[in-house]
Amino acid sequence: MRKGRLAVVLAVLLGSAVWPASQDSVVNSPHNLSVSGPGPVKSLSESEVCVFCHASHRAGVTPLWNRELSQAVYITYKSPTAKAQPTQPTGASKLCLSCHDGTIALGRILSRQTPESLSGSQRIRDRKNLGTDLSDDHPVSMVYSRAQSGKPGTFKAVPLQGAPVTLDENGQVQCTSCHDAHSNRFGDFLAMDNREGRLCLACHSLKDWAASTHNISTARWNGRGHNPWPYTPYEDVHSNACANCHSVHEAGGKEHLLYYNQEAENCYSCHNGAVAHKDLRPDFEKPFRHRVEAAVGARPKPIGRDFQVTRVGCTDCHNPHASGDMEATPPNASGALKGVSGMAVTGAIAEQAQFEYEVCFKCHSRNVQYSVTRPVRRLRMLSSLREKFDPSAVSYHPVVAAGHGASVPSLVAPRSATGLISCTDCHSDDSTAPGSPTAIRGPHGSKYPSLLVLPYETGDMINESQEAYALCYQCHDRQSIISDQSFSEHYRHVVRVRAPCSVCHDAHGVSRSEGTALHNSHLINFDITVVRPDPASRRLEYTAEGFRKGACFLSCHGNNHSPHSY
Repeated sequence: MRKGRLAVVLAVLLGSAVWPASQDSVVNSPHNLSVSGPGPVKSLSESEVCVFCHASHRAGVTPLWNRELSQAVYITYKSPTAKAQPTQPTGASKLCLSCHDGTIALGRILSRQTPESLSGSQRIRDRKNLGTDLSDDHPVSMVYSRAQSGKPGTFKAVPLQGAPVTLDENGQVQCTSCHDAHSNRFGDFLAMDNREGRLCLACHSLKDWAASTHNISTARWNGRGHNPWPYTPYEDVHSNACANCHSVHEAGGKEHLLYYNQEAENCYSCHNGAVAHKDLRPDFEKPFRHRVEAAVGARPKPIGRDFQVTRVGCTDCHNPHASGDMEATPPNASGALKGVSGMAVTGAIAEQAQFEYEVCFKCHSRNVQYSVTRPVRRLRMLSSLREKFDPSAVSYHPVVAAGHGASVPSLVAPRSATGLISCTDCHSDDSTAPGSPTAIRGPHGSKYPSLLVLPYETGDMINESQEAYALCYQCHDRQSIISDQSFSEHYRHVVRVRAPCSVCHDAHGVSRSEGTALHNSHLINFDITVVRPDPASRRLEYTAEGFRKGACFLSCHGNNHSPHSY
């Protein structure tokens, strides 16, 4: 009787094929390398299941380990934003790597004098062979409390109450924190179902994630192109959650465990018309665009804070953990910009941009030593758009605050002199023209210079038309302009003399350091490639002389104003 009971116990401990196994037992998993194993790699003769990892009478490495430990020196995970760096693998991770780094044959077990012969391969293949370079894998042998204390807002508190995810006796994250080697119930030997990112969110805490599009969207892959979720069994954005962008093993973008090293490629996986409704890639292939293809490799600062404008990436304007579909009225930031840092009009860093222009100012401001490329050479030049749009500026388009002028008769309803506009009213995808069925709002790319949504001719001697100045005419009524309702000489200058709007007007504005209310109201800032100083007075300036009155000192198209009054 005693002997019979011992046989039963050994059958349980060693996984003998005579003992019935439940669906989540190691017996029915790829970790069963015995002759009864269900996978393509298994022993040609060994009937014991557990022997490939454990020996029932062996002193030494816990838990009764039956394999050699790899002597490899590993390249460990590193990230510029990580607060706790992993060490060389220890504990359970070291045990797992005795198979999964590919340096030791699967059939080499300590309790057998000769390696077991296996069908298939003696080395783990594909993604399951992690190799000795672990820099593209989720960090292990890392003290969790150190990461949590360094970034308390992004990690759950220790201990992880009630979670299947566990830390080892030293408080470290190990392979066994996420994987249960004895149960393949959830696939990939995961400790729990990772649908909706549940496994990831057992440790990671993401502000605004609950309402973000990448959490709540039920969009599915329509079968076009490549599968955006090659390593998960889930079928929509909501279910894949973190796995929409992140790969826990063999990540192409190592530092943030992204599928691809080029940041934009991670976005294109879904935003190519195969999951998301619209295809963004064509916009970023247009001649005038934000060059997101340059954002490769590690981002030196957290999401939305990288001011290196030569490497601008999608996450400088969008936080994939927070962004949503909420529309907004100017100047408020839309849901697509939620959770992204910005620069306030004062020059201070805003941890979360409240206004659309704050995201733009992050690069288009003198504070970050970036000079906007000017298509027009003006009498007074300043690179900082933040200063041009400042409410204390001499004159400006009403992006940050309502304009100084109380009367603008040319405005097309419902626009008014007290209303505001957004940067993206002028700078956006050129397909967002009114009535376009393929509109993708946002300054991704355009066929027009300066990333404009509509044509805006700035060369000299332009034949006036609705098309030539379509950008201006989307807000300013063409008939009002050429009938001189706001300025008595518009028709003469724009139609007869063929001087474009840009010869006299600086579309963004004129800052306090560029001019004064006397000389630069109404966005007056001359294009000096067309307008020259008046030869008689040697002056090149406009002077305001009251409501819709002024005088110009200049020479233009062979006409000298010495001055010419209006």
